[in-house]
Amino acid sequence: MAVLAEVEAEPAPLLITLEDAVTLLEDAGEVLLAGRIYQFVHMVKLDDKTEGGHMEFRPAPGAPQNLAQAIREGLIAVTKRRWMVSISDKPGMDTLAEQTQARLAAELDEVKAHPLMKAVFNLFPEAEITDIKKT
Repeated sequence: MAVLAEVEAEPAPLLITLEDAVTLLEDAGEVLLAGRIYQFVHMVKLDDKTEGGHMEFRPAPGAPQNLAQAIREGLIAVTKRRWMVSISDKPGMDTLAEQTQARLAAELDEVKAHPLMKAVFNLFPEAEITDIKKT
């Protein structure tokens, strides 16, 4: 005789940052939504509690019209908690895509400022840096 045990799903971790939300959505296979959040969400507020969460954001230009609804539905599906998602007119943080671009630009500036790289550019002024690999 088989015995079926009811197993409660382990609750999703609380979301502290927008990166947490993107990672959780990606891990759940919601890659398109995660990408849209990465590209279009200027986070104003993220407050997640065990009984439910609230996200407030300003959409970047070009964001899908239904982004707030899609985020709400996606977060409910992956966290198994209630979510309220609202659009704000406050500026919010840079999008994750903008933050990544700024970080890459800063890395490129640091590499270009290195004395060896300055020497290379003096000898080869048309040279371009196409990739930076950390060791």
